Amino acid sequence: MMNDRAENDNSLRDRLKRFETAVIFANSTAADPAGYEAKPDTKRLHVFFGPVWKILGEPFTQNSLLCQPMRTHETLIQSAGNREAAQALFASGALIGTAAVRGGKDHFGPLDGRPATIRPDGIDFVIDGRATVHGWYTQGRPPSTGFMVALWLMENCPWMTVTLDGFTGVPDGANKMLNSHDWILEQSVLEIERRAGRLTRLPEPGTTTVQALQSRYPDMDVSKIAEVVQGNLEITVAATRSLAAKAVRRRDSGAVLRKWGARLRSLAKRSDGTG
Repeated sequence: MMNDRAENDNSLRDRLKRFETAVIFANSTAADPAGYEAKPDTKRLHVFFGPVWKILGEPFTQNSLLCQPMRTHETLIQSAGNREAAQALFASGALIGTAAVRGGKDHFGPLDGRPATIRPDGIDFVIDGRATVHGWYTQGRPPSTGFMVALWLMENCPWMTVTLDGFTGVPDGANKMLNSHDWILEQSVLEIERRAGRLTRLPEPGTTTVQALQSRYPDMDVSKIAEVVQGNLEITVAATRSLAAKAVRRRDSGAVLRKWGARLRSLAKRSDGTG
């Protein structure tokens, strides 16, 4: 079974050896595939996910890999119809292949005793991302597909430079990243990798509270600054949880939200010393 996974990974690695860079697109309005379309580069790979119609309005002509998340060890999340619709948004010859990405929620149990990954019909490669996050990702939560593919590329194709395009670090309107995945952990890992120079993020992340305070207090140890920020964050999180609990219990949730919104603003003023 472990050999099955290695064989799938090695097959894709061999196909990727001709590329020097990889751009991974989020299905976000912040992504800019058209910008890369306008500047062709045969040494650049463009990585897309699932419902690419969210960011592609016409067939994409550059070298691309289309990734689809797996539901089980042998099935995909997207329907065959949706997969066909996604592949139709690539010009003839643009796709170097399609890859099924396997994740999961158990990140601490032995991998050897689990069912071998079976490559679904119509899929060229399998990216088994379980080993990439095994032993440290939050138990019971599946990593996002983009996150796993980014880490897999950095670990398995070290000759390539990796750029994340459209990964803003801001949860979407449906809060899928917050509810389904460990958003804080993933964003923290990606930011650490960016600061270490192992990947690029577009658009560039904004200035954090800690960074702003480092500019204000350049001689203060960053751990002390982080401790202050963490304390204020804990106050805000606790107040937010109370707000949500009150809103659920009360019929007039609008009034509760307004009331607790005022309390949150009051707490924020106290924490920054203006109240």
